[in-house]
Amino acid sequence: MHSFDRFLYQRGYTDILHGHTREMKLNLRNNITVFEEFFGRTIDDVFILRDYEHDKKYLIFHFR
Repeated sequence: MHSFDRFLYQRGYTDILHGHTREMKLNLRNNITVFEEFFGRTIDDVFILRDYEHDKKYLIFHFR
């Protein structure tokens, strides 16, 4: 079974996917203290990598 992201990607709706990724990153940044408490470290930045073709998503945290 494929995700909705893959469905959009296969039909060329990458603009919607990129907008969704920007919203996700903004939401992560607005709630960064939750992740800092979880990891017990200060986070400088968060990166989201998405491989739509293989339906994979990665969150990368850059710690101070």
